[in-house]
Amino acid sequence: RTSILRETSTPTRPPTRSTRYTLVREEPAIIALALAVFFINFGGLYWAIPAWLAPRRQVGTVGGAMNIASSLGGAIAPVVMGYFIAWTGGYTGSFVFLGCCAALYLAGSLVINFKKPLAVARP
Repeated sequence: RTSILRETSTPTRPPTRSTRYTLVREEPAIIALALAVFFINFGGLYWAIPAWLAPRRQVGTVGGAMNIASSLGGAIAPVVMGYFIAWTGGYTGSFVFLGCCAALYLAGSLVINFKKPLAVARP
């Protein structure tokens, strides 16, 4: 479906009768929003990981360490991205930074051994 019109004239010149409009497809935006909602709702599984990896008495400690790590990432990433934007004058550096962070997160997630707990329960 193509129902959104986008003006193709320059922003400094007001539209005239000769201004051309192009049709924009809606599907990519809907797909992107659907994926974003899926991954936001998928985040609830994140809190089940400490129960899988740690003994019963240490689940809170492991969950707290995970929460601190994610909070630090949420605090540091915007600052680093701001420096990249100021340094390069565009968003390319920020997207590369986010891509590297995603690759690091994926690599860390893939090396988790769910069959072997992080620690052994004390008697």
